[in-house]
Amino acid sequence: MNIAININKKFINQAKVMLYSLAKYSNEVFNVYILHHELDAMDISSIKLSLDSHWSNRFNLINCRVRQSEFAKYFLTESRWPATVFYRLLVPFIVSDEVDRVLYLDCDMVVVSDITDFYNTPFNHNYIICAEDNEANESKEPNKRLGLSMEHIYVNSGMILFNINEIKKNYQKDQLFELISSVQKKLFFPDQDVLNIMYAPKIGVVSSTKYNFICIPKRYENVNHHEVVIYHFGGDKEYKPWNKIYIGDYLSIYWNIASEVLGHREYESFQKGRWFWKVYGYIYHTCKFYGRKIKAWIKSL
Repeated sequence: MNIAININKKFINQAKVMLYSLAKYSNEVFNVYILHHELDAMDISSIKLSLDSHWSNRFNLINCRVRQSEFAKYFLTESRWPATVFYRLLVPFIVSDEVDRVLYLDCDMVVVSDITDFYNTPFNHNYIICAEDNEANESKEPNKRLGLSMEHIYVNSGMILFNINEIKKNYQKDQLFELISSVQKKLFFPDQDVLNIMYAPKIGVVSSTKYNFICIPKRYENVNHHEVVIYHFGGDKEYKPWNKIYIGDYLSIYWNIASEVLGHREYESFQKGRWFWKVYGYIYHTCKFYGRKIKAWIKSL
């Protein structure tokens, strides 16, 4: 199974947890393409050793260092988005021609069921398969902002199943860079917006509550958690369960798996002073929420 991830030095532990969760619920052998611009050999080795200590010889890690200079010709220096957010979009142009499909996963995800059936989903001539973004499709704001059809189902970029053969037949890497350059002033969710523009209308859509469950309170209603395959700890830092200020409802889902691969001492360290940091998290979140409200009010005057 071909997997791609995009990380920096701060996300090495999260990569270990996500990849460990993949192997926990599957018998597959994984080729993992690691897209980055700053990891060294010790970082890659740390991930490999951690995974091999639990799942011997089931992970082949492929070091894919991205040259940031590739973006310089097309990427505006005044852009508020670093080029790194677009690395996942390079996946089809990095893997070899022998590879027919690759599943990209954000490292702030945890897999809680076997994804083999999903990985082998027929593309039906679509370039990619992703989970819908429920909030975006209710408001249709991205469609209006990006000039997409109102019938287009806007998808989240946290989980992308790439049809490598079809993409390589119809796109080149420079086309991606040119697209980013031409639309970046319209972007709000940068990589996600570009993904939707580039591959519409040939995007296969799957349920977000099953394959990309965003772990933000009140995001969904009446969810059957027995059907969830991938939990996605998206959003701001107070919704990341490895941060002590975490205020969400899915702490155990993350740490039940994280403590197995990172060790119980890591969990014990996280729990120290937990009550204080959780209160701090709520205060931080409340101040930020009203700060945004006030900023929006001032801007409207």
